[in-house]
Amino acid sequence: MKRPRGKMEPGLFYKIIDEIAGKNITKNIALHIMGEPLLHPGIFDFINYSRKKKLCVGLMTNGMLLDKYSGELIKADIDTGISLQTPTPETFNKRNAGISFDDYLSGIFRFIEKKIVANTSSRLDLHIMNTKYKKPGCDICSNEKDARYFLEKVYGFANDLIDKMPLDFPKNVLSESDEFLGIERLKKGIGDSSYKEFLPGITVLFKYGINWNNLMKEKKYPSKKAFCSVSLRNNFDWFGIYWDGRTTFCCSDHDAGLSMGNVSEVSLEEIIDSQKYKQIREQMKKGNLPLKTCQNCLGADNVLEAMGRKLLYYYRKLGMKS
Repeated sequence: MKRPRGKMEPGLFYKIIDEIAGKNITKNIALHIMGEPLLHPGIFDFINYSRKKKLCVGLMTNGMLLDKYSGELIKADIDTGISLQTPTPETFNKRNAGISFDDYLSGIFRFIEKKIVANTSSRLDLHIMNTKYKKPGCDICSNEKDARYFLEKVYGFANDLIDKMPLDFPKNVLSESDEFLGIERLKKGIGDSSYKEFLPGITVLFKYGINWNNLMKEKKYPSKKAFCSVSLRNNFDWFGIYWDGRTTFCCSDHDAGLSMGNVSEVSLEEIIDSQKYKQIREQMKKGNLPLKTCQNCLGADNVLEAMGRKLLYYYRKLGMKS
Protein backbone atom coordinates (compact mmCIF):
# COMPACT_ATOMS: atom_id res chain seq x y z
CA MET A 1 0.00 0.00 0.00
CA LYS A 2 1.46 3.34 -1.09
CA ARG A 3 -0.93 5.84 0.51
CA PRO A 4 -0.04 7.19 3.99
CA ARG A 5 -1.58 5.63 7.08
CA GLY A 6 -3.27 7.55 9.85
CA LYS A 7 -6.31 8.04 12.08
CA MET A 8 -9.32 10.18 11.23
CA GLU A 9 -9.55 13.39 13.25
CA PRO A 10 -12.68 13.55 15.46
CA GLY A 11 -13.71 16.88 13.93
CA LEU A 12 -13.77 15.40 10.44
CA PHE A 13 -15.69 12.34 11.61
CA TYR A 14 -18.38 14.41 13.33
CA LYS A 15 -18.66 16.65 10.26
CA ILE A 16 -19.25 13.61 8.04
CA ILE A 17 -21.83 12.08 10.40
CA ASP A 18 -23.67 15.39 10.77
CA GLU A 19 -24.00 15.63 7.00
CA ILE A 20 -25.03 12.00 6.53
CA ALA A 21 -27.73 12.28 9.19
CA GLY A 22 -28.79 15.84 8.36
CA LYS A 23 -29.20 15.19 4.63
CA ASN A 24 -30.44 11.61 5.07
CA ILE A 25 -27.73 10.29 2.73
CA THR A 26 -27.88 6.81 4.30
CA LYS A 27 -29.04 5.08 7.45
CA ASN A 28 -26.22 2.52 7.52
CA ILE A 29 -22.54 3.15 8.18
CA ALA A 30 -19.59 0.81 8.73
CA LEU A 31 -16.66 2.17 10.72
CA HIS A 32 -13.89 0.45 8.81
CA ILE A 33 -12.09 0.54 5.48
CA MET A 34 -8.60 -0.90 5.00
CA GLY A 35 -7.77 -0.55 8.69
CA GLU A 36 -8.43 -1.79 12.23
CA PRO A 37 -11.16 0.37 13.83
CA LEU A 38 -10.39 -0.73 17.40
CA LEU A 39 -6.98 0.95 17.14
CA HIS A 40 -8.65 4.36 16.97
CA PRO A 41 -8.77 5.90 20.48
CA GLY A 42 -12.13 7.52 19.75
CA ILE A 43 -13.92 4.55 18.18
CA PHE A 44 -16.53 4.13 20.91
CA ASP A 45 -17.20 7.88 21.03
CA PHE A 46 -17.74 7.65 17.26
CA ILE A 47 -20.16 4.76 17.69
CA ASN A 48 -22.16 6.58 20.39
CA TYR A 49 -22.30 9.81 18.36
CA SER A 50 -23.48 7.98 15.25
CA ARG A 51 -26.20 6.22 17.21
CA LYS A 52 -27.40 9.50 18.68
CA LYS A 53 -27.83 10.61 15.07
CA LYS A 54 -30.12 7.57 14.53
CA LEU A 55 -27.65 5.77 12.25
CA CYS A 56 -27.24 2.00 12.14
CA VAL A 57 -23.58 1.25 12.90
CA GLY A 58 -21.39 -1.77 12.20
CA LEU A 59 -17.69 -2.53 11.95
CA MET A 60 -15.17 -5.14 10.86
CA THR A 61 -12.23 -6.07 13.10
CA ASN A 62 -9.36 -8.52 12.77
CA GLY A 63 -10.21 -9.75 16.27
CA MET A 64 -6.81 -9.16 17.87
CA LEU A 65 -8.18 -6.62 20.38
CA LEU A 66 -11.42 -8.40 21.33
CA ASP A 67 -10.21 -9.30 24.82
CA LYS A 68 -9.26 -5.68 25.51
CA TYR A 69 -12.47 -4.13 24.22
CA SER A 70 -15.03 -6.92 24.69
CA GLY A 71 -16.95 -4.98 27.35
CA GLU A 72 -17.28 -1.84 25.23
CA LEU A 73 -18.20 -3.79 22.09
CA ILE A 74 -20.86 -5.82 23.86
CA LYS A 75 -22.30 -2.68 25.45
CA ALA A 76 -22.35 -0.96 22.03
CA ASP A 77 -24.25 -3.99 20.67
CA ILE A 78 -23.47 -3.32 17.00
CA ASP A 79 -23.27 -5.75 14.10
CA THR A 80 -19.67 -6.90 13.88
CA GLY A 81 -17.60 -8.91 11.43
CA ILE A 82 -14.38 -10.63 12.43
CA SER A 83 -11.97 -10.72 9.50
CA LEU A 84 -10.57 -14.08 10.51
CA GLN A 85 -9.98 -15.22 6.88
CA THR A 86 -7.30 -17.87 7.68
CA PRO A 87 -8.85 -21.15 8.94
CA THR A 88 -5.76 -23.16 9.94
CA PRO A 89 -2.48 -22.62 11.87
CA GLU A 90 -0.55 -22.84 8.59
CA THR A 91 -2.57 -20.15 6.82
CA PHE A 92 -2.78 -17.99 9.96
CA ASN A 93 1.01 -17.93 10.25
CA LYS A 94 1.15 -16.07 6.92
CA ARG A 95 -0.28 -13.06 8.76
CA ASN A 96 2.74 -12.73 11.10
CA ALA A 97 0.36 -11.82 13.89
CA GLY A 98 2.75 -12.58 16.74
CA ILE A 99 0.46 -15.09 18.48
CA SER A 100 -0.53 -18.68 17.79
CA PHE A 101 -3.67 -19.63 15.88
CA ASP A 102 -5.10 -21.39 18.95
CA ASP A 103 -4.58 -18.30 21.15
CA TYR A 104 -6.16 -16.11 18.47
CA LEU A 105 -9.18 -18.38 18.06
CA SER A 106 -9.55 -18.71 21.86
CA GLY A 107 -9.83 -14.92 22.13
CA ILE A 108 -12.62 -14.93 19.56
CA PHE A 109 -14.41 -17.76 21.37
CA ARG A 110 -14.18 -15.86 24.70
CA PHE A 111 -15.79 -12.84 23.06
CA ILE A 112 -18.57 -14.97 21.56
CA GLU A 113 -19.34 -16.52 24.95
CA LYS A 114 -19.53 -13.09 26.62
CA LYS A 115 -21.82 -11.91 23.83
CA ILE A 116 -24.13 -14.92 24.26
CA VAL A 117 -24.21 -14.44 28.05
CA ALA A 118 -25.08 -10.75 27.59
CA ASN A 119 -27.93 -11.76 25.24
CA THR A 120 -27.19 -8.97 22.75
CA SER A 121 -29.41 -8.34 19.73
CA SER A 122 -26.64 -7.62 17.20
CA ARG A 123 -25.14 -10.19 14.85
CA LEU A 124 -21.57 -11.42 14.61
CA ASP A 125 -20.00 -12.95 11.48
CA LEU A 126 -16.71 -14.84 11.26
CA HIS A 127 -15.28 -14.27 7.78
CA ILE A 128 -13.22 -16.97 6.02
CA MET A 129 -11.74 -16.33 2.56
CA ASN A 130 -12.43 -19.10 0.03
CA THR A 131 -9.64 -19.06 -2.55
CA LYS A 132 -10.47 -22.31 -4.33
CA TYR A 133 -12.06 -20.66 -7.36
CA LYS A 134 -10.73 -17.12 -7.14
CA LYS A 135 -7.16 -16.78 -5.90
CA PRO A 136 -5.97 -13.32 -4.74
CA GLY A 137 -2.30 -14.21 -5.25
CA CYS A 138 -2.10 -16.67 -2.36
CA ASP A 139 -3.92 -19.76 -1.07
CA ILE A 140 -5.94 -19.22 2.09
CA CYS A 141 -8.82 -21.70 2.12
CA SER A 142 -8.66 -23.67 -1.11
CA ASN A 143 -9.69 -27.17 -0.05
CA GLU A 144 -12.36 -28.93 1.93
CA LYS A 145 -9.85 -30.30 4.46
CA ASP A 146 -8.92 -26.81 5.71
CA ALA A 147 -12.56 -25.73 5.79
CA ARG A 148 -13.55 -28.79 7.79
CA TYR A 149 -10.67 -28.30 10.22
CA PHE A 150 -11.96 -24.84 11.05
CA LEU A 151 -15.61 -25.86 11.24
CA GLU A 152 -14.81 -28.72 13.60
CA LYS A 153 -13.14 -26.19 15.93
CA VAL A 154 -16.08 -23.78 15.71
CA TYR A 155 -18.77 -26.44 16.01
CA GLY A 156 -17.00 -28.09 18.95
CA PHE A 157 -16.87 -24.79 20.84
CA ALA A 158 -20.48 -23.93 19.94
CA ASN A 159 -21.87 -27.32 20.97
CA ASP A 160 -20.05 -27.15 24.33
CA LEU A 161 -21.53 -23.68 24.91
CA ILE A 162 -25.02 -24.90 23.97
CA ASP A 163 -24.72 -27.54 26.72
CA LYS A 164 -23.08 -25.18 29.21
CA MET A 165 -25.59 -22.31 29.08
CA PRO A 166 -27.83 -24.21 28.18
CA LEU A 167 -29.20 -22.77 24.92
CA ASP A 168 -32.36 -23.70 23.06
CA PHE A 169 -30.43 -24.08 19.82
CA PRO A 170 -29.77 -27.16 17.67
CA LYS A 171 -26.37 -28.82 17.90
CA ASN A 172 -24.06 -28.31 14.93
CA VAL A 173 -23.25 -31.39 12.88
CA LEU A 174 -20.64 -31.51 10.11
CA SER A 175 -21.62 -34.45 7.94
CA GLU A 176 -19.57 -36.11 5.22
CA SER A 177 -21.89 -34.64 2.59
CA ASP A 178 -22.00 -31.13 4.05
CA GLU A 179 -21.22 -28.82 1.12
CA PHE A 180 -22.19 -25.67 2.98
CA LEU A 181 -18.50 -24.78 3.19
CA GLY A 182 -18.90 -22.21 0.45
CA ILE A 183 -16.62 -24.18 -1.83
CA GLU A 184 -19.09 -26.06 -4.03
CA ARG A 185 -21.81 -23.54 -3.26
CA LEU A 186 -19.87 -20.67 -4.79
CA LYS A 187 -18.88 -22.77 -7.80
CA LYS A 188 -22.56 -23.34 -8.55
CA GLY A 189 -23.11 -19.59 -8.68
CA ILE A 190 -25.49 -19.47 -5.74
CA GLY A 191 -23.81 -16.32 -4.47
CA ASP A 192 -20.52 -14.82 -3.41
CA SER A 193 -21.01 -15.74 0.25
CA SER A 194 -22.17 -18.77 2.21
CA TYR A 195 -23.47 -18.30 5.77
CA LYS A 196 -23.99 -20.83 8.53
CA GLU A 197 -25.50 -19.82 11.88
CA PHE A 198 -23.79 -21.94 14.54
CA LEU A 199 -25.06 -20.01 17.61
CA PRO A 200 -27.96 -17.53 17.97
CA GLY A 201 -27.08 -14.50 15.82
CA ILE A 202 -23.55 -15.75 15.18
CA THR A 203 -22.45 -17.10 11.81
CA VAL A 204 -19.42 -18.36 9.99
CA LEU A 205 -19.16 -16.94 6.49
CA PHE A 206 -17.21 -18.35 3.56
CA LYS A 207 -16.77 -15.78 0.80
CA TYR A 208 -14.92 -15.39 -2.46
CA GLY A 209 -11.26 -14.49 -2.18
CA ILE A 210 -10.65 -10.89 -3.16
CA ASN A 211 -7.44 -9.39 -4.49
CA TRP A 212 -7.75 -5.73 -3.46
CA ASN A 213 -7.56 -4.58 -7.10
CA ASN A 214 -4.74 -7.07 -7.73
CA LEU A 215 -2.56 -5.51 -5.04
CA MET A 216 -0.52 -8.71 -4.85
CA LYS A 217 -0.29 -9.22 -8.59
CA GLU A 218 -0.38 -6.50 -11.23
CA LYS A 219 -2.07 -7.74 -14.38
CA LYS A 220 -0.07 -7.94 -17.61
CA TYR A 221 -3.17 -7.25 -19.67
CA PRO A 222 -5.31 -4.47 -18.11
CA SER A 223 -8.88 -4.40 -19.37
CA LYS A 224 -10.64 -1.26 -20.58
CA LYS A 225 -13.79 -3.21 -21.42
CA ALA A 226 -15.39 -5.27 -18.65
CA PHE A 227 -18.34 -5.30 -16.29
CA CYS A 228 -17.62 -4.93 -12.58
CA SER A 229 -20.09 -7.38 -11.08
CA VAL A 230 -19.73 -5.94 -7.56
CA SER A 231 -20.50 -2.34 -8.53
CA LEU A 232 -23.34 -3.31 -10.84
CA ARG A 233 -24.92 -5.76 -8.41
CA ASN A 234 -24.87 -3.13 -5.64
CA ASN A 235 -25.86 -0.38 -8.08
CA PHE A 236 -23.04 1.81 -6.74
CA ASP A 237 -24.80 2.15 -3.38
CA TRP A 238 -21.55 1.65 -1.43
CA PHE A 239 -19.30 4.64 -0.74
CA GLY A 240 -16.21 4.84 1.47
CA ILE A 241 -14.26 7.60 3.19
CA TYR A 242 -10.64 7.14 4.21
CA TRP A 243 -9.06 8.56 7.37
CA ASP A 244 -7.77 11.65 5.50
CA GLY A 245 -11.12 12.49 3.88
CA ARG A 246 -10.49 10.97 0.47
CA THR A 247 -13.35 8.91 -0.94
CA THR A 248 -13.88 5.74 -2.96
CA PHE A 249 -16.72 3.70 -4.43
CA CYS A 250 -14.95 0.32 -4.07
CA CYS A 251 -14.05 -1.52 -0.85
CA SER A 252 -11.00 -3.08 -2.58
CA ASP A 253 -9.48 0.30 -3.45
CA HIS A 254 -6.42 0.00 -1.19
CA ASP A 255 -4.57 3.05 -2.54
CA ALA A 256 -7.51 5.45 -3.03
CA GLY A 257 -7.09 5.26 -6.80
CA LEU A 258 -10.82 5.80 -7.22
CA SER A 259 -11.12 8.91 -5.07
CA MET A 260 -13.89 11.21 -6.27
CA GLY A 261 -12.95 14.06 -3.92
CA ASN A 262 -12.08 14.87 -0.33
CA VAL A 263 -14.78 15.51 2.29
CA SER A 264 -12.42 17.77 4.23
CA GLU A 265 -12.60 20.17 1.26
CA VAL A 266 -16.16 19.77 -0.09
CA SER A 267 -19.35 18.17 1.14
CA LEU A 268 -20.06 14.47 0.74
CA GLU A 269 -23.23 15.33 -1.14
CA GLU A 270 -21.25 17.39 -3.68
CA ILE A 271 -18.89 14.46 -4.28
CA ILE A 272 -21.66 11.89 -4.74
CA ASP A 273 -23.63 14.21 -7.05
CA SER A 274 -20.57 15.41 -8.97
CA GLN A 275 -20.51 15.21 -12.75
CA LYS A 276 -17.23 13.28 -12.53
CA TYR A 277 -18.75 10.47 -10.45
CA LYS A 278 -21.96 10.38 -12.50
CA GLN A 279 -19.97 9.99 -15.73
CA ILE A 280 -17.87 7.16 -14.26
CA ARG A 281 -21.00 5.32 -13.08
CA GLU A 282 -22.61 5.63 -16.52
CA GLN A 283 -19.44 4.44 -18.27
CA MET A 284 -19.07 1.43 -15.98
CA LYS A 285 -22.71 0.44 -16.44
CA LYS A 286 -21.95 0.19 -20.17
CA GLY A 287 -18.88 -1.95 -19.56
CA ASN A 288 -16.28 0.79 -20.00
CA LEU A 289 -13.52 1.12 -17.40
CA PRO A 290 -12.12 4.68 -17.47
CA LEU A 291 -9.94 4.29 -14.34
CA LYS A 292 -6.61 2.42 -14.19
CA THR A 293 -7.46 0.85 -10.83
CA CYS A 294 -10.51 -0.87 -12.34
CA GLN A 295 -8.61 -1.83 -15.50
CA ASN A 296 -5.98 -3.65 -13.45
CA CYS A 297 -8.53 -5.26 -11.13
CA LEU A 298 -10.47 -6.76 -14.05
CA GLY A 299 -7.39 -7.46 -16.16
CA ALA A 300 -5.75 -10.76 -17.13
CA ASP A 301 -2.48 -12.57 -16.50
CA ASN A 302 -2.10 -14.02 -19.99
CA VAL A 303 -3.39 -13.75 -23.56
CA LEU A 304 -5.81 -16.67 -23.19
CA GLU A 305 -7.41 -15.20 -20.06
CA ALA A 306 -7.58 -11.79 -21.74
CA MET A 307 -9.42 -13.31 -24.71
CA GLY A 308 -11.81 -15.09 -22.38
CA ARG A 309 -12.58 -11.88 -20.53
CA LYS A 310 -13.20 -10.09 -23.82
CA LEU A 311 -15.61 -12.81 -24.97
CA LEU A 312 -17.42 -12.58 -21.61
CA TYR A 313 -17.69 -8.82 -22.07
CA TYR A 314 -19.32 -9.14 -25.51
CA TYR A 315 -21.62 -11.90 -24.27
CA ARG A 316 -22.88 -9.68 -21.45
CA LYS A 317 -23.13 -6.73 -23.83
CA LEU A 318 -25.36 -8.72 -26.20
CA GLY A 319 -27.49 -9.80 -23.24
CA MET A 320 -28.07 -6.17 -22.29
CA LYS A 321 -29.32 -5.37 -25.82
CA SER A 322 -31.69 -8.32 -26.11
